[in-house]
Amino acid sequence: MAQRGEKRLNDPDVERAKKTLSDGRGLHLLVREDGKRWVVRVRVDGRRKELGLGGYPVVSLAEARKKAEELRRAARIGAPLASAERTNFQQVWESYWALRRPTLTHPKSIAQWEQSMADYALPKLGLRPVTDIRSAEILDVLEPIWRATPETARRTLRRIHAVFEYATLKEFRERANPCNGVAKQLGRKREAAKHFAAMPYAAVPAFFQRLCAMRLTPARLCLQWVILTACRANEAYNATCDEVIDDQWIIPAPRTKARERPHVVPLSTAAMKVLEQARQLRRAAGCKLLFPSALMKGQALSDTAMMKTLRAMAVPAADASVHGFRSSFKDWATECVKVREVVSEAALAHAVKDKTEAAYRRAAYLIERTELMQQWADFLVGR
Repeated sequence: MAQRGEKRLNDPDVERAKKTLSDGRGLHLLVREDGKRWVVRVRVDGRRKELGLGGYPVVSLAEARKKAEELRRAARIGAPLASAERTNFQQVWESYWALRRPTLTHPKSIAQWEQSMADYALPKLGLRPVTDIRSAEILDVLEPIWRATPETARRTLRRIHAVFEYATLKEFRERANPCNGVAKQLGRKREAAKHFAAMPYAAVPAFFQRLCAMRLTPARLCLQWVILTACRANEAYNATCDEVIDDQWIIPAPRTKARERPHVVPLSTAAMKVLEQARQLRRAAGCKLLFPSALMKGQALSDTAMMKTLRAMAVPAADASVHGFRSSFKDWATECVKVREVVSEAALAHAVKDKTEAAYRRAAYLIERTELMQQWADFLVGR
């Protein structure tokens, strides 16, 4: 029975619930982005323990009350307690992904997360109760790909590790993360570091002037913008018209790689000309993208669109990449202008790895960067 003053739930309450509700005596209906589920909170040896009873509507209010009473009775007599809900790995993954996915800004990253989990983790771990999974099972998932596709394997391991971290925080699992020690057990394959192909800075002006002479398309303008601002490709093709204020492009924090603070890019006179042309592009109704897809569907461009522009100019993949122009800019800034390292790093929006240094290095070096970006533009157009 409910304690005096406690209001019991009814079925309509549960069906309409938009937030966590209590039925009294430790029984709660948790309302999350991934659905509703029942838990009961009981005390064992003076400590509160939360036990899952299953999700609603699979487990009704009446069934949840019955399961909760059985667990309370077991707690009173000191009998072993086990969750009435056997949450499997796939359920935890779906719950975790509902929270993690909105934090990713690059469509390619989102696709890679989902693909690696669907290809490797879920087929072997998906239906296993998350509390029972051991390290040997993680080894079984990764062993076939650890040497064949090492980068994919390492990323998959990190993603599985994150799911188990979430499972522990949500109290679906009490044991240590089964991913711990797996990489060491599988061994490490030494690989040569891979870098994006970058055009020597001395060759960029001739290329840039040829680019400006090409047929005007959103992809051409976007590639010009990437080169002139030394930004990341995804920052450019997701740029919106309202992010440009006067002669500055303000990239919101969630769209930067570090996601810590907005990145202000001073716009040179050449970049302002690209902006003027971009604003004349045809757009689908309601589309605010600075460089909308030529398909007129209000969609953003992609890396592929700009890579096709490079290939159309007969630039081999081994000689240049879209991202590589950031490296060209860095080399030019260091060797030709001999700008201070902190200024060129700020222009590239590189994160400061040392936390103590990052706490003190808050200056945006905006005056020096404004001059630097104009010098870069003048170099590109042959002045």
